[in-house]
Amino acid sequence: MEKKDISYYLSLPYSIQIQLEAEGGFFARVEELKGCMTQGESMEEVAGNIRDAMEAWLTTALDRGITIPEPESYSGKFVLRVPKSLHRKLAENARRENLSLNQFLIYLLTEQNTICTMKRVPMHSTSSRDPKTSCKGTARRAPA
Repeated sequence: MEKKDISYYLSLPYSIQIQLEAEGGFFARVEELKGCMTQGESMEEVAGNIRDAMEAWLTTALDRGITIPEPESYSGKFVLRVPKSLHRKLAENARRENLSLNQFLIYLLTEQNTICTMKRVPMHSTSSRDPKTSCKGTARRAPA
């Protein structure tokens, strides 16, 4: 088994979240690397700083023999079992919209995911997030 080095880990597509701070500047963190975070006065500065923070975090983990989490990859496919009645209603709505069932479900999932994301991420971001925020009560009826 080939030993993974710093360049291997730095080449992976880690999830980097950047927030505008209320008091000015930006805050960034790497979702998969607990405690890997930084800040900067501009987007350019925080982007460079997060790369430096990742390198320091990964180097420390490698030196100490700590297991380094890697980003998840997704195939774009998943199986979902639904009641026959819901399957029928979704298929009927897709037909009315002149879409395949797959296209219609992508539309519905994208729309709902956007609503959830907008509810979770404040337009005027602050440095604290409420992890309990959910998308309950945002379901909308499919187009008739």
